[in-house]
Amino acid sequence: MKQHIPILLVLILLVSLLMGLSQTALDPARFQGTWYGTEDGSPYIFEDGVIRREDLGIVLSDGQVLSGAYTFCRDRIAVFYIDSRGLEQVQELYLVPGPQGDTLCQNPDGSGLVRFRREP
Repeated sequence: MKQHIPILLVLILLVSLLMGLSQTALDPARFQGTWYGTEDGSPYIFEDGVIRREDLGIVLSDGQVLSGAYTFCRDRIAVFYIDSRGLEQVQELYLVPGPQGDTLCQNPDGSGLVRFRREP
């Protein structure tokens, strides 16, 4: 896992840089909160551009676990996260609201691979 730390730090730096260069067309508050991964239903906490999952990620000096980061790209978000297999994923996902709850998926119409869900 230690060999992934430099890669993770570079990706976080790039995501932070993108945050400064992109214009937010979405309300950031709509993404905050608990999302559930569709692979295994594990909770991911999205808050202020940081993704945390208690059982997976890099443990920081304050004891919190860093599992990824996200930033806004017009009508979608760019997400970097560590999935349940420990693999690092970088994807652009669209927020698609629906009667069953919100999803973060590959396409703006809700089609394609759904990565995260949350109920209303």
